[in-house]
Amino acid sequence: MDVKNQKCTESEAGCECALNPSEQLLLCVSCNMSSAKFPLQINSHVIPGYKRGSKLLGCPTANLHIDDNIQQIIKDWNGVYVGWAKVSDQDHQGEGNSDSTLVPTAAAGKASETSLSQNHEQNNISNDSNAEHYNRVFKSVLSIGQNPHFDGTQKTVEPHILHQFPEDFYGKRVKLLVCGFLREQEKYNSLDELIAAIQNDLKVGSELLDTSDLRQFENDSFFNGEMEQQ
Repeated sequence: MDVKNQKCTESEAGCECALNPSEQLLLCVSCNMSSAKFPLQINSHVIPGYKRGSKLLGCPTANLHIDDNIQQIIKDWNGVYVGWAKVSDQDHQGEGNSDSTLVPTAAAGKASETSLSQNHEQNNISNDSNAEHYNRVFKSVLSIGQNPHFDGTQKTVEPHILHQFPEDFYGKRVKLLVCGFLREQEKYNSLDELIAAIQNDLKVGSELLDTSDLRQFENDSFFNGEMEQQ
């Protein structure tokens, strides 16, 4: 769906949202759209989903755990949105990365100085590599809803983060700041139509996040400090 020439649904009612007057992009960061207030803050962790994103749609998503609090917050949210996301290198129990190469261990004090030095060097290398992917804020295009194309009945929050991660990050904590609306969720006539719509969402969403109105949220205070347990 091309959002150009679309208008914010509240614009004629005196909305003070950040509507781009030159292109009339459908975005709204402060007004009420379908009872949904922007920006929306979600602090959760990644759980296994249906695995449709990468295998079926060519667009991997992170399926976020929805507890009772988040369920209440998103009750009026349905659609495809844009925002910013930050993935922690710590898991949601606070036990650190599950990859053993990042957490050097030794057998009950019997490790030699050589093995400890090797583990320390390996840990530093891994941490340097992780710095490119984790604890950084990236663009995100996401869906909130029941996935009508697949006749879903359970509401999900599934961000696609516009960054190439080296691995799956199940269990990792995620902060998600939703700041703009793209379109409603739809049931398409074919899978190809859905894939085409998703690819357009990614293109348009990335462009929207480059505008000054939405780029400001990349540095939102929500992303500062430690991630809370969810």
